[in-house]
Amino acid sequence: MSVLSLMVVGAMLVLPMAGPALAHDSLVGSDPSEGEVVEEAPDRAVLTFSGRLIDIAPQTILSRDGEQVDTAPAQIDGYDLITDLPELAGGDYRLAYSVVSSDGHRIEGAVDFTVAGADTTPTRTSPPGDDATDSAAGEGPDSSATADGQSTSVTIIRWTGIIVVILGVSVIITRYLRRR
Repeated sequence: MSVLSLMVVGAMLVLPMAGPALAHDSLVGSDPSEGEVVEEAPDRAVLTFSGRLIDIAPQTILSRDGEQVDTAPAQIDGYDLITDLPELAGGDYRLAYSVVSSDGHRIEGAVDFTVAGADTTPTRTSPPGDDATDSAAGEGPDSSATADGQSTSVTIIRWTGIIVVILGVSVIITRYLRRR
């Protein structure tokens, strides 16, 4: 058997195991939806995911023009992440989220929406230096996340690991066959 044949056999053994690890749950819908312009300010935001969410420290952060807007703590209901919203003035908003999906992986991202209206002053915002803002800054949703919530560096590390395992298995099989 040639080294190339062994590498192909090794890849066929390892790659099927990588599929489920890469098939994470993802955001499948939201109300308000991504990019939506709503005439009336919503009283809550509902984010729907492809798998049942695990109730481990769900987070949502609502912001307008970089200023955090106070919301009630996020609640999980099956596949939905629900956040009660305060009275919102007209303007552009971003609802960043961070949840744990059914496969145990954290999903992070954001949904942008606009509230139509002349008043552009949010009713309640967190003051600068607020503990909630400071603690969320290092742990909150990462804008460099891909659509499925995985950062680019995690994806690169994962695929590098898969390649290293395939090459390692190929070397072991080659050495074993040479000794025979």
